[in-house]
Amino acid sequence: MIKLRVHYTDGTQGTFTLCEEKYEELLEEEGMEEAIEIVKRKQVDWFEEWRETNTECLTRIMEHSENGGLMQGFIMQALAEYSEEVINAPINAPEKNEDGSVPFVSPTAWRNCALELKDELDKFYS
Repeated sequence: MIKLRVHYTDGTQGTFTLCEEKYEELLEEEGMEEAIEIVKRKQVDWFEEWRETNTECLTRIMEHSENGGLMQGFIMQALAEYSEEVINAPINAPEKNEDGSVPFVSPTAWRNCALELKDELDKFYS
C-alpha cells in the first residue's frame, strides 16, 4: 500500500491510500497528465508519496484487523514469544565482523531490546 500525503488548495492536508498497482498505473500507464487531472478534480495543490512508519503500520493492523480485537492479542503474544526467544538464544555472532566493521545490529543490542520489551510486557500484564 502506498499512502499519498495531499495538500489541498484550501491549505489543509490529508492522506489517502492506493495499492501499489494503482499508484504505478496512475503514474505510468495513464501518464502524469492524468494524475495531475485527478489531483485538480480533488482540489489538491500537490501530493507526495508517503510510506507508513512502523508505528502507523502496527496501529492500522491492531485497530482495523478483519479479525477484530483478536489481532491485538495475537500481536502481543507474538511480541512476548519473540522477546523470550531472543533472550534465550545464545549470542554466537561476533560483536565485530572479520573486517573490523560493526554489524548493523549487534547481538547485545538486539538482546537488550528483547529484555526491555519483556520488562514492559511484564509490567503491562502484572
